[in-house]
Amino acid sequence: MTENNKKLWDRAVSGIKEEYTDEAAEKMEDITNNNLFDNELDVYEKTDKKKFPVFAVAAAVAAVIGVTVLTTIVIINGSLAVTPLDSSEIDSSSIVNSSEEGKNTSKTETSSESEISSESESLPMIDAGDYLYDFLDDGTIAITGYKGTDKAIVIPGSLGGRGVTQISDYAFKDLKIEEVTISEGIEVIGREAFFDCKELRKVDFPDTMREIREDAFHNCVMLESITLPEGLTKLEGSAFSRCELITEVKIPKGIKKIGEAAFICCTSLTKVELPEGVQEIQARAFYGCGFAEIKIPESVTKIGAWAFAYNETLEKIYLPKNIKAAKFGENHYDGETFYNPFIGCHGLTEIEVDPKNRDLYTQDGVLYTRNDNRLIAYPEGKPDTEYRLPEGVEVIGSLNDVGYIVSECNGNLRKLILPESLKHIGTRAFEDMEWNFYIEFPEGLTDVNIKEDAFIYASRIIFLCRENSVAHQYAKKHNIEFEIIE
Repeated sequence: MTENNKKLWDRAVSGIKEEYTDEAAEKMEDITNNNLFDNELDVYEKTDKKKFPVFAVAAAVAAVIGVTVLTTIVIINGSLAVTPLDSSEIDSSSIVNSSEEGKNTSKTETSSESEISSESESLPMIDAGDYLYDFLDDGTIAITGYKGTDKAIVIPGSLGGRGVTQISDYAFKDLKIEEVTISEGIEVIGREAFFDCKELRKVDFPDTMREIREDAFHNCVMLESITLPEGLTKLEGSAFSRCELITEVKIPKGIKKIGEAAFICCTSLTKVELPEGVQEIQARAFYGCGFAEIKIPESVTKIGAWAFAYNETLEKIYLPKNIKAAKFGENHYDGETFYNPFIGCHGLTEIEVDPKNRDLYTQDGVLYTRNDNRLIAYPEGKPDTEYRLPEGVEVIGSLNDVGYIVSECNGNLRKLILPESLKHIGTRAFEDMEWNFYIEFPEGLTDVNIKEDAFIYASRIIFLCRENSVAHQYAKKHNIEFEIIE
């Protein structure tokens, strides 16, 4: 129940307690504990003429207060008024919702029908077929559910002469539908609207679609293809996460931000087109997908943590000139932790950066920052078994030392030789080593700072170091295997 509906409902219960009996009010409070739908009764304020659906069933309320059919509850300046009608008096223009379930023979006084009709503005009864609906503040309609059994459905663009503009949160969640056609006029698909529709294979979007919200099609594991409408401007987090059969996606030009985990674990996704205008690719957006290459537009300034991680067929990535070092690998939840967007891409042989980029550069396909000479991403598919960091590199890992997985080193690399210029190895710079991985500390490297969790979960790291050096002392303190070299 929305906060506004809850306030109105509480006032309705209070009004019944004042005008009828405590017992009736208690029974109405009990109704709110049932799994009922907002659109089955309408309560609204007379003072501002706005209609607000309330969590109740009209027939049940009618049974409590002693009328067979209840058309409208109105709160007028804080007090409650009820309009009961005999079935012979029902006028379709004045009915909100009604039912013949739950009758009570006791009768109580209510305000007269003529008095209420002069003071209230009744909602029309709408024949919605198998669809459940709700009225929005602007007078349009949101589809809130479906009670039919058809496998292929067409979500209407209007009901009773009123436009349908939204599909509400959870509206079709868990339903066994296979095909969905969304009619023209609908602009928004709500949160988890088709969540876990595991038999859904096809969705047709209208040109009027503007927003697809969080988890809208999460875990629609049979969804084979989607064509996103050109007018789409918002694609929020996990919108198509775990849609394992989608093979191709073209992002519309109006999208500025691809939400977190928007296509996470779409394992069959082999082709993605990103248009100019996209500015941000959030964390995990294409985590665990299956494309071999992707072109990142010049307009992109931020690539979030793990954005393309574990895309094992990705072979080469090109970073445009506007990518910012401070936004590369950022976890947007806190804006403080950073993780390589390409971690686990075991086929990635090279990272390339536009030479005009003022923040980032690559050398031998390895990614560094310009201003503070940091190593921030090593391509795990690079064929070298041994790699020497160039002199001048001062830091491995995080910009702010909160965390930055540079590499899991699960590819070909077996030995990393550090430069004498190195000053710092950041938190979680390396982790999860699955085989012996040697790190050689040169003789001239005497003052390096190594963070406590720089090699967390990396049980197979082996230091090659001088006796009693900083690296030697660190290895002994943290139970890291070492070999003394001359």
